[in-house]
This record gives sequence, C-alpha cells and structure tokens, in this order.
Amino acid sequence: MTINSLANVPPSFKEETFDTKQYLRANVYVPRGTLDAYIASLWGNFANLHDTLDPSAVNLVENDGIEIRVVDGNIVVEGIAGGAVVEVYNAGGQLVYSGDATSIPVQGHGVYIVRTCGKVLKVML
Repeated sequence: MTINSLANVPPSFKEETFDTKQYLRANVYVPRGTLDAYIASLWGNFANLHDTLDPSAVNLVENDGIEIRVVDGNIVVEGIAGGAVVEVYNAGGQLVYSGDATSIPVQGHGVYIVRTCGKVLKVML
C-alpha cells in the first residue's frame, strides 16, 4: 500500500483507521521538509515514512489496477468489479459512504480513505 499525503500539516485520523500490517508495510510519502511533523503525529505509527513528495506532481492514486480520481467534487473509483463494496472514510475515521457506487460525492475538502477490494487508498480533495 502507498499513501501520498500532500498536506504540509499532517491530517488527523483515528489510530484504528489502519491495522498493524498497514502501519508496518505501507509506504507513506509526505511533502519535503514535513517529516518531523508527521513523525510527531499518529502518522509516526507508519514504519516507512518518506519526505520526498513534490505536492505539485501528485493527482492520482493507483494500487494494483485500482485508480482513485477526484472529478468535480466526487471520488471516482475505477478498476474494480461491478458490485464491489466501496467504503469512504473521512480523516477522522468516520464512515461517510458504503455501497457499490463508483462515483461518490463528498462534502468538503480534506483527506479521505477509500477501502475496496481488499485495498486501502487515500485521496485528497
């Protein structure tokens, strides 16, 4: 799993948003110069934090053929089988959508966690 966070200030989330394997195996990329702030927050639970991200270069999240895009205020999920369950959580860990839609309207800007087909991906609006 790869997480790209474009935020200079680490977004908040609940610790149980991710499980132990995800904390150990995920590669988390944050903007250059923000590593200390991320380590000092819950993001510090991730074993593989890297501050090599150029925020101007990231606009798409991909994971094993699953793509998450932001289109006109909607989170659009591509590359999943019809009927697959999609769950969307806000940065606070609250479930904001659960169903089989592949275009999910969300209210407000921020970090959202998308879980589908055994994958967990992050997207920022």
